[in-house]
Amino acid sequence: MKLNIVGLVFLLVSFPLIASYEQSDFLSYIKEKQLALNNHAKAVELLNDREEALTITEQQLLYVKEQLAKTDEEIALYESLASSNEDYQKQLEASRFIKVQLLDRQSSIKSQIIKLEDRINLAKSRMEEASKAIDLASKELEAKIDNVVEETVREEIDLYKKPKLVVVKYTEPCSNNENLDDCKERGKASAQRKAIEEGSQAIVSSFSQLVNFELEKDLVVSQSKARLISPRFETEMQVSGGSQLSWHITLRTEVTAIPSEDINKSLLRNISTQVNQLVFNLSETVKNELRTESEDIQSETEIAIKDTESLRNIQQLNNATAQLDFIEKQINQIRQNLNISNVDKVAEEVAILKSKNKDIIDFTSIEEEINTYGKQKSLFYEYISKANSAINNHNYYYENGAHEYLNLAKKLYSDSSEITRLEQNLRFNFATFLDTLESEQQLTEINLALEKLGNDESLISQRNKISDILKLNKKKDSFKLLVRRYADQSAFFEPDKFNASAYLSNLEKMGINKEEYSELKNYLLNKIKIFVSVENESGLEKQIRVIQHSLEKYPEEANDLMQILVAKTKKLNELNKPEEKEVVKKKRLTVGGF
Repeated sequence: MKLNIVGLVFLLVSFPLIASYEQSDFLSYIKEKQLALNNHAKAVELLNDREEALTITEQQLLYVKEQLAKTDEEIALYESLASSNEDYQKQLEASRFIKVQLLDRQSSIKSQIIKLEDRINLAKSRMEEASKAIDLASKELEAKIDNVVEETVREEIDLYKKPKLVVVKYTEPCSNNENLDDCKERGKASAQRKAIEEGSQAIVSSFSQLVNFELEKDLVVSQSKARLISPRFETEMQVSGGSQLSWHITLRTEVTAIPSEDINKSLLRNISTQVNQLVFNLSETVKNELRTESEDIQSETEIAIKDTESLRNIQQLNNATAQLDFIEKQINQIRQNLNISNVDKVAEEVAILKSKNKDIIDFTSIEEEINTYGKQKSLFYEYISKANSAINNHNYYYENGAHEYLNLAKKLYSDSSEITRLEQNLRFNFATFLDTLESEQQLTEINLALEKLGNDESLISQRNKISDILKLNKKKDSFKLLVRRYADQSAFFEPDKFNASAYLSNLEKMGINKEEYSELKNYLLNKIKIFVSVENESGLEKQIRVIQHSLEKYPEEANDLMQILVAKTKKLNELNKPEEKEVVKKKRLTVGGF
């Protein structure tokens, strides 16, 4: 039969409604429905074939009966002539052999009639069985549809309720005199609000596949609530614009939602309506096409009977069929091995085969395939040429780059040695090109390469190395600014707090160059000298502590700072000395009074 049942089932699979569930386990529903429809279609096909066989059998029975009637007329006429005229007695005796042949023919025809009647009865019986099988398959299909719809609703709701990962990156700027911890907490709160907003959008997006069911987004939003699960923060101090400090916050959390009962009911109602309408439409299509196919088969059968009756030499037919099969096997073998690399050689082989057998078989199909591969070969080498040109121009992974043309060439012929050479050339030149770039440019190019190539261990390792360098440089820039800021705020050596000396030490451990380290150190020491040089009796003790820490931390500055320390210490002693005399004097007066 011309009807392609698998094709009709594929219509169901490709229907937009069903395609929207490919991300879930809805494939099981498709497979069950496909099996049910295949059984239904096979039963209809069997019924149609048996109707066809019954039609042919009845036609043959009519033909045999007509021949039998003609034979009876011939015998009756012969016997009537023989009995009515004695002159025909001699002819009767001479023609007795003919009568025997006619009687044998009559017996043979009667035997054929009996066999045909048996075949007709068997066909009718099978038709009844097929009809019952169709009814049973239809009932089973309806039951399966109900089960699948309910299961689908449950799966979709579970998918909707499934926690969705949200990653939020947020930067909170800090004012110059603001406490950095307060700035960090404000940034965390802002990141959480942004996560809730993005999480709500993710929940709504999970229902975007239900557009065919007319389940509006505002309905989902109004009947669902989003909440955060196990939020995890990563924070990092950043510097922008040379002096602006800010906290870069990365929040990783999961967002989940609780749907209302109205969503369940709406989803169940709409899916059931769509699926039932789809099955009804498909059933009507199958019936109409089967009806048309049955008429075509009956017409073709009549033509085939006439063609078959015209064949006189069975042996010649068998020989031609065997030769045809042999040639078709050769063509199929050629078709299996045909590719871009051997298309020219195959074209020559087919031309030779055609010259010897063009009257037996049509070579149009294989010639069209050869022509297609010939065009692909030209296009393949065009892509190879363009890819090499892009490599020479250092255009590796951007639009119209070498990687794009490489992929196009692979689609035509992935096993070609030209592909291997092109990939090696691409990787070698790309690695050489990276050495000419700055770190940030290298990182941009490598990220683009990984996006196009997928996981590549060497590129990932190189990217991680560059990323670490950039992060370290970024941290150094932040610490440089902090050294100056805390030095300006007189926070030189405060314990258990951020201070200029601690950041300067960290910079030294990070490997800051000598010139920058010396510049920052001198800036800090100048701020210290200015601080301790100011006459400030209330802050005298702090000035002394700062000088002592400076001598411990930077002993090379001992000459300048030691003189200031001596003067500050003397001043402090003078301030404390009168108080000590007064205490002693009072004690003596008290004792005397006793």
